[in-house]
Amino acid sequence: MSNVAEGTIVQSGHARAIEQKAEKLKPRHLRFLQNYFSNGFNATKAYENAGFRVKNSDIAAVNASKLLRNAKVTEILELIKEEGAVILKGLVPKAALQLGKVLDDPKQRGGTKIAAAREVLDRAGLLPPPEVRPEQSFNIQINIVEKKRDRDIRASQVPTEGI
Repeated sequence: MSNVAEGTIVQSGHARAIEQKAEKLKPRHLRFLQNYFSNGFNATKAYENAGFRVKNSDIAAVNASKLLRNAKVTEILELIKEEGAVILKGLVPKAALQLGKVLDDPKQRGGTKIAAAREVLDRAGLLPPPEVRPEQSFNIQINIVEKKRDRDIRASQVPTEGI
């Protein structure tokens, strides 16, 4: 089994396909992917730490971006994303159970219970969308007052209701 498919990156399902694809990668491309996942998806740092020669971080960033668009690398990234989605879906019942325990626990404070309830409702699609507050706008009112021969123009801001 390749290092890409060990432990944290894949756990089931697509593991064999990822392993097979990883075996076809150049060693530096494989190290790039390993670094990319282990450093929190910083492609520039992953590129620099994978053994590529770079003159500066700007060049590393450009080359890392190109590598992320490489067909073989992209294919592995897509398989890993799919595997991640499968793993997360498998955790949904466990997460819901834990939230239910928080809601039922008399020792939990009200704020924690409210946050847990809100999370459950949001995930179930039952929470209304957040309130959108309109931006405050102003109408400019211009009053023209005649004084002898001169015109005095005064402008004042008059708040209006939201858009």
